[in-house]
Amino acid sequence: MCRCAFLTMDNLTGYVSDDELTIKHLHDAGWTVEMVSWRKDYNWSQFDVVVIRTTWDYQNDPDTFFAVLESIDRSHARLENSLELVRWNMQKPTCATSH
Repeated sequence: MCRCAFLTMDNLTGYVSDDELTIKHLHDAGWTVEMVSWRKDYNWSQFDVVVIRTTWDYQNDPDTFFAVLESIDRSHARLENSLELVRWNMQKPTCATSH
């Protein structure tokens, strides 16, 4: 079986997560899926794929979050999405309005 990590946060209390809806379908397709907090130290190479899912607290520590993604990218696991795409997405524009 192929191994997949769904990257999440330590505590999803107060958040809605639909991750469990996909796990059975992935299992039926030959995958095992583990929910892994991005704040925990892992050997990312034990996974074939790491999917960024419910990491809704990353903005509290974006530098550490991105360092974790870089660590995943250096491992044998394939990171979904690419570092370039995540970096672009993390750079939220600021809008200024003038009156």
